[in-house]
Amino acid sequence: MMFRKKHIILVLLTLLSFLTARAEGFVTLDGILSGRKVYQVTQDGDGFVWIYTQNGIDRFDGHTVKTYRIEDLPQSRDQILSSTRLECDNFGVLWMAVKNGRLYRYYKGLDSFHLEMDLRKNHPGISLYSICFPGSGTVALGTSEGIIFLTEGGEEARYVTDRIVKAIAVKGTDAFWLGTDNGIFLLENGKVHGVADDVDVASLLYEGGKLYVGTFSEGMKVVGDDGILKDFGTVSLKVPVWAILKDGEGRLVVGSDGEGMFYFDLESGKVLAHYLADDLDRSSIPGNTVSDLCFDVNGNLWVSTTTDWVCRQSKGTPSIEKLAHQPGNPNSLLSDHVNVIFEDASGNIWFGTNEGVCSVDPSGRNWKNYPMPDLGVVLALTQDVRGDVWVGGYGFPLYKINPKTGTTTVFQDDRFNHTYSLLTDGEYVWIGGIDSPLARYDVLDGSFATYPVDNIGDIRMTFDGKLTSATIGGLCVLDSGTGSLTVLDSFGSKTLTYPVRCLANHGEVVWLATDGDGLICYDRNTGTARSFSKDSGLSSDSVTGVVVDWEDNVWFATFESLYRLDPVSGVPIDMNGFLGVTRGSFNPNAVCRLSDGRLAFGTADGVIVFDPAEFSMKDPGQIAPVISGFNLPDGSKPTVSTNVDLLDRITLKAGQNSFRIAYSALDFTSGYRTSFSSQLVGFDMVPRLSDAAGEIDYYNIPSGKYDYTLKVIDKYSGNILGERHLSILIKRPLLLSWWALSLYAALLVAFVAMTVAWYRRKSYNRIMTEKINTFVNFAHDLKTPITLIKTPLNDLESMDDLSDKVRSSVMTANRNSDRLMSMINNLLDIRKNDRDWSVLRLAEYDSGDYLDSVLADFSYAARQKGLDFSYRIEPGLNDIWIDREKMDLIIHNILSNSVKYTSEGFIKVLAKSERRSWTLEISDSGIGIPADFQSRIFRGSYRADNARECDESGYGIGLMITRQLVGQHHGAISYSSVEGEGTTFTLSFPKKYKASDSVVFRKESDTLEPIPDSVQQDPDNSGNRILIVEDDAETLEYMRSSFAEEYSINTATDGQTALGVIAEKNPDIVISDVIMPVMNGYDLCRSVKSDVATSHIPVLLLTGMTDRESVIRGLESGADDYIVKPFDMSVLKARIRNILNERQRLREAILYSNNASARNEYSNKLDKEFMDKVISVVQKELSNSEFQINDLCRELAMSRTAFYNKLKSLTGQGPNDFIRIYRLERSKEYLADHRYSIAEVSDMVGFSDAKYFSVCFKKQFGLSPSRF
Repeated sequence: MMFRKKHIILVLLTLLSFLTARAEGFVTLDGILSGRKVYQVTQDGDGFVWIYTQNGIDRFDGHTVKTYRIEDLPQSRDQILSSTRLECDNFGVLWMAVKNGRLYRYYKGLDSFHLEMDLRKNHPGISLYSICFPGSGTVALGTSEGIIFLTEGGEEARYVTDRIVKAIAVKGTDAFWLGTDNGIFLLENGKVHGVADDVDVASLLYEGGKLYVGTFSEGMKVVGDDGILKDFGTVSLKVPVWAILKDGEGRLVVGSDGEGMFYFDLESGKVLAHYLADDLDRSSIPGNTVSDLCFDVNGNLWVSTTTDWVCRQSKGTPSIEKLAHQPGNPNSLLSDHVNVIFEDASGNIWFGTNEGVCSVDPSGRNWKNYPMPDLGVVLALTQDVRGDVWVGGYGFPLYKINPKTGTTTVFQDDRFNHTYSLLTDGEYVWIGGIDSPLARYDVLDGSFATYPVDNIGDIRMTFDGKLTSATIGGLCVLDSGTGSLTVLDSFGSKTLTYPVRCLANHGEVVWLATDGDGLICYDRNTGTARSFSKDSGLSSDSVTGVVVDWEDNVWFATFESLYRLDPVSGVPIDMNGFLGVTRGSFNPNAVCRLSDGRLAFGTADGVIVFDPAEFSMKDPGQIAPVISGFNLPDGSKPTVSTNVDLLDRITLKAGQNSFRIAYSALDFTSGYRTSFSSQLVGFDMVPRLSDAAGEIDYYNIPSGKYDYTLKVIDKYSGNILGERHLSILIKRPLLLSWWALSLYAALLVAFVAMTVAWYRRKSYNRIMTEKINTFVNFAHDLKTPITLIKTPLNDLESMDDLSDKVRSSVMTANRNSDRLMSMINNLLDIRKNDRDWSVLRLAEYDSGDYLDSVLADFSYAARQKGLDFSYRIEPGLNDIWIDREKMDLIIHNILSNSVKYTSEGFIKVLAKSERRSWTLEISDSGIGIPADFQSRIFRGSYRADNARECDESGYGIGLMITRQLVGQHHGAISYSSVEGEGTTFTLSFPKKYKASDSVVFRKESDTLEPIPDSVQQDPDNSGNRILIVEDDAETLEYMRSSFAEEYSINTATDGQTALGVIAEKNPDIVISDVIMPVMNGYDLCRSVKSDVATSHIPVLLLTGMTDRESVIRGLESGADDYIVKPFDMSVLKARIRNILNERQRLREAILYSNNASARNEYSNKLDKEFMDKVISVVQKELSNSEFQINDLCRELAMSRTAFYNKLKSLTGQGPNDFIRIYRLERSKEYLADHRYSIAEVSDMVGFSDAKYFSVCFKKQFGLSPSRF
């Protein structure tokens, strides 16, 4: 009997929970905590909710969880519930009392727990069970040895030491209720009074003068004013009651370990609500093993369970129910694809799906399914006056269901096989579809009436009895009493171009959901209209459903999103985030306002049910942003304090410029409507937006000061609900500190100054280089006329009939032309300071011999001007070490100026020996140097005014070069001068030098001119043709006349013209200058040598450029020889004869040798390839007597003329003769083998007539084939 009574009570309580759970749902924090076994939950003074699990202590801010782990945190030792307690003192500071006697305190500045006391040091074996903070810095501890009061100075008092104090409740000043393992006691003013024995207390609450007691196994008790312990409540619980609270509405909230949570009336003890876990209802509490209860500052109830996480019952948080198909569970949707929702007169909710029809009763527990897989898609539902539910859809006949019996009746009428909408109006049922006109069925007499309206998507009744229909053509309004019909397709300035899907009537206003024209609000009274589309912020112009809630707010959906529209403000709000929907997939016309005011929307993923009244659009108030973490990549912390949320400023070292910031907000109720704006001002150009708390990474941030700004924003209004700033300073690297920057600035100034000086010097050097180049180019141009002077002088000197006097003069002129050419070559070498000119090449000379030779010519020039020229070498000056080329140039520059600028008087040269040096003094009685210009005489391009006024020309670089050359000799140059009286230059040079990279020693004989190559004499070259290419007319004429007696001559003045002459005349040799207009000698040589038709022609280059690079460049271009101007004509002729003789020798080797090594002697790769190809083709066609020259030319891809010239030049034979000779040479081999007859050999080598072969063989070799 007792069992049946208890069972009935539990059934009633369970039914009660079904009714209350829908009104007040719970949100479970599953999966984000450190463990699912939750023992306690509390809120600290800063608003954070602390949750104690089997794996640690979790701090929750409404968005994110941070877990703290204490090193020796005990697990649940009693296998049921941990005795560890979390409590906050009167200052909101969190304390943790562990059963093993340790007491911890949380320090938010350090963001960690620290041990404050270990009771077992003084009380071995003691256990902690409860903690209480009565005030004045006192801590009351419930232990296994009674209650202990502690102050800041230590232990104060102990009471009921023979009992385990499990719970403490403050009654008043110095008055405490104590719940123990065996009784209840009142400790007042230091005296203990027993209240009840034999009761095992689990929890206490003192409220309104009464002590509410939760026991371990005897349910709820209460101690009233009379001090007597009595039973409390109408339910007898036999499970532990671990938590008792009073809510803001005066109700008692009780958490039990096994039977869930209760709401009791505080006075009567009546059960107001009972909450149990339900696996099918996510809005229920997650488990029945309630371990603790906590109300936060906003009135939200937190419920922890020892088996299934923690949950929250929030005030103001919308309760959203999501229905879905659960395979194998009949108490769920028949299909997730819900097309229509309808509520019948009994409160049952019907769902039309792709798989049929299902319904659920008002309790939400009992489902009925009407699967009809063969009938099609259900699109319309209604209930007639007799209680039958009508079902219409696509692809099946209209039918009705009797909800009581579950039987169905089908209307066998093909007109209603595509029904989109059904509406009940009294005894009538209105039917609309796409295959039939609008129909009205009389349920009582079974009659049908039709109206001329078709293609109907929805039917709705207005408040004044008008029937409105959504059609393809627009809105149809039917007055069923008069039968009048009005069709509207224009609404204000809006003309419909798409069908109307569905309607919602609200007073005089009709809301039209269109398939492409957005949402239209039409006022039937005024005829005005408003429209909402993508231009208004919608995701699409195709609206699938619309409904008006009890507060006149319009809710409508597109395929992707659900919107709430305030008709007054006209602002649509995207509600997907509020509903926790990422993509709705809302189905057309699948919306219903239920009788309790809730709205239900059908989607492709089930049904969403919510109460629109719970979606408050009011500002939720201030929400504190939280910077929950600041970490560097290596995991280190940037500051001493690890709680970054308490900091206003963070300083980072140089190099700590990459970090991660975690952000959140302290909010437990408005997360569905808030978003975050995060910006590192000074780095981020725009804020970074997020709908949820999270982390943001920054990499390689430059040094400097930044302001990290975190804002919490209301999605609805856009208002800032909270703002937080964190100043971040990234120090500059040591090399970028202020003093380093100052040093850099100083260095920069110095650098700029040096750069300016360098630029000026560079500009000066550039100008000087240009002048030197001009001078050098001028010197280069002198080579050609000097060549024209030297060559005739050589010819004269070689004549035998000259008188001694004339011969002496000619030799002097010839010698000085050589010296002048040497000086010019030295001047040209000035540009080669990075090569040999920078090296001092010393040789030992007799001072007398050297000075005699170098000064003799200037003596002659001075006497020609009528000057007294004298030089003297003092005794003691014997041998001197000099670089003769450079020393010649030094003396030449100074003496040339003396001769040039002295019109009368003298020039004196004195050489003498000093202790470690020898000096050379050169004095003249010339024009002198003005005093104002003497400081600049060694600068480039300097010429004094009096020098410019003379008739003598000059470039003003001679003395600059002289000083450089003297410096290279490690010497010194000085002068004294008086304008109009003359100048004396004094040059001083060391007697001894040390060898180094810039000083080398050589013998005097090393400086002699190279002896020309030996030549071979060829008695007859008159048949050869020479092409001379020279742009200087005099040189060209001189060379033409010199070679005309021995060779046939052609001429050209530039390389381009020469190529044409070569193609036409096929010369035997080309002699070309290098520097020419149009095409220079290098390019001419390269063109000749790269063309197979001309590559055999030898090319000699003549140039005044003596440097090594120019010679190498000429030879690399393919030149057969490279001759420097001025040249000796006899040497040039000998070089030409050598080349032609070598060419003749090569011809014979090619023609009369079948040896491959003979063909390796070609000077040109193209020539070798040409002859190899010719011999290969001839050999291949050796026995072909029909083989002709044209066949050979085709094989070689050459014209007959080009082939003839090429072969003739290389072999000395024409093509026919070459083939004949080659065949005869091959016949010698066959005959020598003695295996073939003469006739056979004749055929084998391509002679069709053996007799003709014998004649040719004897003519070629001087004997007949038979005698070979």
